[in-house]
Amino acid sequence: MWSKVKKWLDTGTSEEFGFIINTRIRTINLAAMVGGSASLLFTILNFSTGHYLLGAHTLVNLILLGTLIYFNARHNFLKGPATMMVLLSLAFTSNGILFHNGMEFYVLLVVCLGLLLFDNMRVILLILFINSILFLVAHKVVSRYAIQPSIANRSFINMAVWLVILLLCLYTFKKRSLMYLQRLELANKQLQESNRSKEKLFSIVAHDMRSPLNSLTATLDLLNNQFIDEKTFRELSSLLSNQTKHLNENMDVLLRWATSQLRGIEVNAHAFDLCIYIRDILQLLAPLMEFKHVRCEAGCNGPVMVFADTDHVQLILRNLITNAIKFSHTGGVITVSASCEEKGKVWVHVQDNGIGMSQDAVNNLFNPAVIQSLPGTGNEKGIGLGLQLSNEFVQKNGGSITVKSTPSKGSIFSFSLPAAPGNYSS
Repeated sequence: MWSKVKKWLDTGTSEEFGFIINTRIRTINLAAMVGGSASLLFTILNFSTGHYLLGAHTLVNLILLGTLIYFNARHNFLKGPATMMVLLSLAFTSNGILFHNGMEFYVLLVVCLGLLLFDNMRVILLILFINSILFLVAHKVVSRYAIQPSIANRSFINMAVWLVILLLCLYTFKKRSLMYLQRLELANKQLQESNRSKEKLFSIVAHDMRSPLNSLTATLDLLNNQFIDEKTFRELSSLLSNQTKHLNENMDVLLRWATSQLRGIEVNAHAFDLCIYIRDILQLLAPLMEFKHVRCEAGCNGPVMVFADTDHVQLILRNLITNAIKFSHTGGVITVSASCEEKGKVWVHVQDNGIGMSQDAVNNLFNPAVIQSLPGTGNEKGIGLGLQLSNEFVQKNGGSITVKSTPSKGSIFSFSLPAAPGNYSS
């Protein structure tokens, strides 16, 4: 029942119109539905008791109120409702004059609806002017020309219905307006947090991502000006190569983050063996581990079948394993494992015995308002978006991510992915 009522209230609304216009449409629909229900009841009552002329008038009111909803459904929000409001005012006035039943007070309700519906001051003043004249005229002549006095207590009932419609419309409009203000306040707060995050991000990019380029440029200038020989340059090349790789990874994360913010995250999931990708990522990062003298132990002999987006999974794995290397000490050990630990889910664990984190740092890892960019044990630079992007990718693929860390003892990053049908692990 309520779903049908809500459908009628939403007649003519659209996401394209925005919050304010949709609120006005719903308010007019509410007034038309409540008033139309009362008109329908009185029409049946009047015809059944032999008050045919009065019944004809209430039937006209019902048709005019229904036409209001029709114009909303046709997205005619100005000329149609304005015409109907004038006709309704005339109908209410004539009803009040002829039957002395208090219907002339409904012209005041039309004025209130006009204030809610229209922004054009000329239209509002015109409605106010016309309805004021009609109301005054009705009060002057109602006691003289009543040709068929209404049923006993009908004036009281009409006034009660008028008051109910007025209060419902005002309450609905006020409630929707408060909701709109709350949304604006929330959006403003989110915008402020986003701006602070972007300002911090730009400062990180300006500092941390320029350093490798400056080092490379300075070294090349020294070589070109023959201030260093080729032997010294080759000795520096491994360090420069490592910095350039970090720069490339950071650029990749930054571009993916920007794309996710602009277009959203699209998931192209299919079944694949997770262990193959873990081995590929470890092979890709082997030079980095060799440079820091970090050893990796893989606990994934496969196959471990998952159902996810391969591009997303590769970024997640590369991010977590790179971070484990970044925050490991020389001679550290990293463990990467994957297994189907619970029905329908595959869990991946990336563990290191590096510098670890405090609980406060863990709590802020995935907070979009807090961008953390900490240097690694080898002074490696980052931009602080990798973990946030990884968390978004994990969630979009139907998984979750957890972190356990102890200062000076290391961290364990674990994330889950949906297991592919028929998945098994060995």
